[in-house]
Parts: sequence; C-alpha cells; structure tokens
Amino acid sequence: MADHPATRLPAGAVILQDGSNPLTANWDAGAFDIRARNLTADALTAGRGVFTGTDGLLSVDDAFVWDNTNKLLSIGDTTTTFDGSAFKMAVVGTKVGFAGLTAFVDNTAHAIGTGGGIIFTGKYTDGGVYANAAGIWASKVSATTGNYGFDLVFANRENGLSLIEKARILSGGNMGIGTSSPNLFGYATGNTVLTVQGTNRGVIEMASSVADGLGATIGEFIYSAASNTGGQKRLAMIQCASAGATANNRGGNLYFYTKPNNAALSAIAMTITETDRIGIGTIVPGAKCHIDQSSTSGNIPVLTVDQGDASEGFFHFIGATAASAANPVSSWTAGNTIQGFVRVGVNGDATAPDKWVPYYDAPTS
Repeated sequence: MADHPATRLPAGAVILQDGSNPLTANWDAGAFDIRARNLTADALTAGRGVFTGTDGLLSVDDAFVWDNTNKLLSIGDTTTTFDGSAFKMAVVGTKVGFAGLTAFVDNTAHAIGTGGGIIFTGKYTDGGVYANAAGIWASKVSATTGNYGFDLVFANRENGLSLIEKARILSGGNMGIGTSSPNLFGYATGNTVLTVQGTNRGVIEMASSVADGLGATIGEFIYSAASNTGGQKRLAMIQCASAGATANNRGGNLYFYTKPNNAALSAIAMTITETDRIGIGTIVPGAKCHIDQSSTSGNIPVLTVDQGDASEGFFHFIGATAASAANPVSSWTAGNTIQGFVRVGVNGDATAPDKWVPYYDAPTS
C-alpha cells in the first residue's frame, strides 16, 4: 500500500502488537502497512546480530557479534580474540568434513583458471593508497564440464610489478616454486615432485639457527618408507654438521647414512669432510679418499675396479717425474729390491684373491 503521511506515527511513539512486545519491524496489517523507522529491541545485548525468522519475528543471535567501537566481527562466537590476539574477523565452527570452514566462492561460469580465492591488500604510500599485496586462489585445470580438478596458486607482488604467481600446488599434488609446471623431468603419475625454478637457478637452502658449536646439525634430507609397518621407517639420510675450530666461521661436513635390512639406520656410511676428504667406512679419512672395509670376515674386498674398455688401463697416475726418489714418479729403474707382496684379485676372484703384486723400496739409479 502507498505510504501516506496520515499513517505515520510521531517520532518516539511505540506500537505494541499484543500489549507486551514493541513493534520492531515493518508490520503487515492487512489493508495497510505500518513501516518501522527507528527500530528498537528491548533486552538485546549490544553488538548481537538480529535477524528475522520464518515467522517474521525478530530474534537475536549471540554467536553473531559486531563490535562497532573496534570494528570487529565474530561469526560463531562472542569474541574475536584467540590466543591473545584480537582479529578483525573470526569465523568459528566445529570442523566435521568441510563443515565449520569458510568458503570463498567464485560463481562465474566454469573455465580454466576460475575458482575462489583471497586477496591481501595494504597501504603502500604516506597518502594511504592501497595495493594488492598477495593472494591465494584456486584455479580450475580444465574447461571440460564435470572436471573438478583445481590447482592452488600463491602469488605476491614485487616493487614495480603487478601481482605475480610465485608457487603452485597442482591438482595431482606436485608443487612448483617459481614455476606453474613442476615435474619438468616428467615423472609418471603417482610420484610427487617439488620443482624449484629460478631465473638464474633453482636453489633449496637448508639453514639452522642453532647456536654455534662443533658438530651442530645444520640440515638433513631424510628418505623414509611410509608403508613400513615396523618401527624403522627411515631408510637413508644426508646430514650437514658444522666442523672445524673457528667459532662462528666453521666449516661443514656431509654425512651419508643408510639402513641395513631388518635393522635401524646405521652409523655414518660415507663422509665428505670440510677439507674435501672422502671417507667410506670412516668419519676421519686419512687421505683424499679413504676406504675402510672394517670387517674382519665376509670376503669383502676394499675396492673393485671394473674397466670395460679393453684399450685402456685400470689406473692413471699423474705427478711430477724426476730421476730421483723424491718425486711421485721416478724415472730410475734400478737399485731397489722387492720388500713384499700385496694380495689382489684378478678377473672374478676378488672375493677370494689368490694373486700377489710385489712392492719395492726406493730406486737408487
């Protein structure tokens, strides 16, 4: 019905529907309407949300609270303060499946790249100008109807540039940092790949804030078999630890661990020291390459050299040559005598060597 001045009530007037409840909303009186101007609701707590039920009556919701003084909104609780922090908005619920979560919905027609998201915006000038700073959003991977595969995209903004994607988790689980197409090698489906790609190079840096000290662990790569039902899931590990005596400027050792069958992760199998020495079976290599067989049984040779090229030798010795016994290579051929023999294996008898190679003292001429 039309709004006639004659039907308007003076300011401050209160109409009761049944003698007890103030009229707090538009009232359909059949032949005419009474339109509420300044609504009031008795016995309401400040900031509580008021809504109209299916019966048309106003109700209050204690779990929808607006703090008009501090501009804070709580949905699902009476506060926005959690863990000591007062948030501008808090959405509270019990997570059962997806229930209790907040949905950010993109209702545009489905297409590649569509999906809900969040954009973070902040001021970047003294004049209070805003700029989109970062974002997280879903991105549909196919234009085919019924295909609900979505990637998750992470973007941020560098100075002088627009919002740019920096990382992506593909619908199949692969993750790319610096690339939207991880798995450049092309591993088959079922493998999960992390690809780090840079304009110059891709880098994964392992860092630690542990206090300076000899032997402090800096970082580890651990290889585990998640399907192992036993207590030992770790199969191998590469570890970096500080080495050297110079405080706050130490070197670093690399340690390689492996797990024997039906056993725990073993002691260090191989070491690369701060002085570029390699130790296999020892963590204190006495040479550039030191192999310690350590076992007193088992017919295990220390080193097997397999040469597949029939025209080449097994070893190539390089060093300064002189007619003396002072250099690594001597051109003298006489004056020395056999001092003993070293057992070796040749062509298949490495596990039960029966050949002997003589060794000599220094030549004299």
